[in-house]
Amino acid sequence: MLEKISSLEAIRYFEASARLLSFTKAGEELHISQSAISQKIISLENSLGFKLFHRRPRKLTLTPDGEKLFNASREALGILTNTLRSINTRTLEGSLSVVAAPSIVSKWLLPKLPRFYLKHPEIELAIKVNIELANPASWLPDFKSYNTDIAICFGKLDLEELSFIYLFDDYLFPVCSPGFLKENPISAPQDLNKVPILKDSNPKDFFTCNWNEWFQKLGIKDVDISRGYSFNRLDLLIQSAINGQGVALGRHSLVADDIEEGRLVKLFNEVPSGQFHLVTLSKLAENLRIKAFIDWMKGEINA
Repeated sequence: MLEKISSLEAIRYFEASARLLSFTKAGEELHISQSAISQKIISLENSLGFKLFHRRPRKLTLTPDGEKLFNASREALGILTNTLRSINTRTLEGSLSVVAAPSIVSKWLLPKLPRFYLKHPEIELAIKVNIELANPASWLPDFKSYNTDIAICFGKLDLEELSFIYLFDDYLFPVCSPGFLKENPISAPQDLNKVPILKDSNPKDFFTCNWNEWFQKLGIKDVDISRGYSFNRLDLLIQSAINGQGVALGRHSLVADDIEEGRLVKLFNEVPSGQFHLVTLSKLAENLRIKAFIDWMKGEINA
């Protein structure tokens, strides 16, 4: 039966498609077109002599045979990946895959990367984003499937196979641009009733900027936040505040640089809201590139 599988590449395409249940998302992850993924899967199905997916309008599901092959392929690819990682740990030179939520990458990590390059030009960083990565419960069980060396996550899980390194506590507080504050004097929380409010359109998500959380922790009442705009990405919400379009509830992790550089001003008291960690597979903790990234990150935070 193995001779019917034309290449390891076909299994990689299948594993990504089965994990994501989308040829389009699999193509994005593997940096090839949706049509190339689809054709490769059809070729694999023809070679094996059975269907791997049920193809329905706007929905892709695994067949029973596909489910069995997915479980086996995920395990096999995980073994190969971890073996190669363990072999390739004796030098700093090489690649390092870092994954985080989109807003963390754009607002927190990217501004720091030039300093990492100056310190470690021999390490080639591969930065990936995944909207679910803020919540460890949603993705850490599949850590190996993402071909990830290290991730930046919000929260922590008690899993022996994973190593968590504390980074910092996060906080919530309102922010706006200096120009907006000049045109709209705000001296008390009740003044927020007079201005546009910038909101997270997913306030119940794990990693969010939830106005109600800030109000409740400070005992603030009688503030209407129904006016303004909502965004499904926190980096866009913050950019709207920088553009002078209203008051946003900011996270320290996402707005600290903008405050320091004068693009935003902090309005009122902060409230604690979670912790950030670096996470990697415990068995990779001695990887020289991972250790170099962790040490550099700790230095950035303590600077």
